[in-house]
Amino acid sequence: MKRKMMAVAAAGVLAVSLAACGEEVKTIGGGDNGSNAPVAATAEAAGAETTPAADADAPAGTTESAPAGYAFEISGVRLFPDMDVTTVPEALGEYTHYEEESCAAQGMAHFYTFADYEINTWPDGDTDRIYYILLKTDNVATAEGVDLSMNKDKIVEVYGDGYQEDGHKLSYEKGGMKLVFILNDDDTIQSIEYDSCALGE
Repeated sequence: MKRKMMAVAAAGVLAVSLAACGEEVKTIGGGDNGSNAPVAATAEAAGAETTPAADADAPAGTTESAPAGYAFEISGVRLFPDMDVTTVPEALGEYTHYEEESCAAQGMAHFYTFADYEINTWPDGDTDRIYYILLKTDNVATAEGVDLSMNKDKIVEVYGDGYQEDGHKLSYEKGGMKLVFILNDDDTIQSIEYDSCALGE
């Protein structure tokens, strides 16, 4: 049985707090042996969408399960807004978890904090769907290779000029989701977010 203990919510509040109402903080330590070792479940066992082996006849960079919008890939798992993430965190290793009554939909919102990124969910009946994914360090990058060590010029080079700009926020919308870059005053990247548009702005 997983060890659970109360913990203070991690420092570094999200650039957008999309589903926060209450506070019940839990820490997930690891496997069923009660240790704090990383969870050893595979992505397939956890029901995650994984990146299949490349098909020689398929166009480069595509897979059969690719979403219409942008996706974040980590440890062979493809994550994107609004996908069913009910069991996915178990496939990604150690994380801190807490849940709150969702302000976006009826039910509980879940917050999964990993070393370099965070996942927040929204409730869709009995299903937990990804509300946003936040990339926090330059140890991780978008599928297109952009990370926090880069700047606005690199973003535009990679994604083009079809963006919306609002202050320090640069947004690309595709497939019912947004890829959002939060910039510092010097146009370097502060954080990267994959945001759902399913519940409106």
